[in-house]
Amino acid sequence: MKASKREVTRFIVVAVVIAALYVGLTYITDLLNLAYGSIQFRFAEILTLLPVFTPAAIPGVVIGNAIANIRSTVGIIDVIVGPIATLLGALCTRALRNKLVKDIPVWSTLPPVVFKGLIIALEIWFMGDRTLSLFLHSCWTIALGQAAVCVILGIPFLFFVKKANDFIILAKNPPEANQETEDTDNSDNFLYRRR
Repeated sequence: MKASKREVTRFIVVAVVIAALYVGLTYITDLLNLAYGSIQFRFAEILTLLPVFTPAAIPGVVIGNAIANIRSTVGIIDVIVGPIATLLGALCTRALRNKLVKDIPVWSTLPPVVFKGLIIALEIWFMGDRTLSLFLHSCWTIALGQAAVCVILGIPFLFFVKKANDFIILAKNPPEANQETEDTDNSDNFLYRRR
């Protein structure tokens, strides 16, 4: 089935907005010196959970990560390696979106933690003194920061986005309207369509 121009445009706009949000949140985090290096607490990483709701979030967070990493203290290699880790995390987050715990895709919060923890730690190890202690320290601190953002803050974030989406659908299609027609068009709401 071929996507309409409207769907393609919506996909691109959503991806661009997510990319812009990722860059903006990363630069805000950079003001606190927590966006780059072996100790990270990027607020923008919460956006890596959006592939649960829309595939447009995947290019959005990858492109946002690439742009944000231009300012990385590690160098230009982070513009390549960071988005690869983000892409792998986002794809797995999307793949796990239907694995629910109490109607929340809890398992989807883990791929960004695992991929960023390992891949970015390897990047720092490669650019640093290549000791096991540097790798383990970087792996631990990056995974810990990712877990704080993606799991501790991420689960309430997923719950909130899901509830907001349910509200949007309900507001768009009130119960009395749904009783009159069984065929409800939610194509305007990208969060509604789960692919």
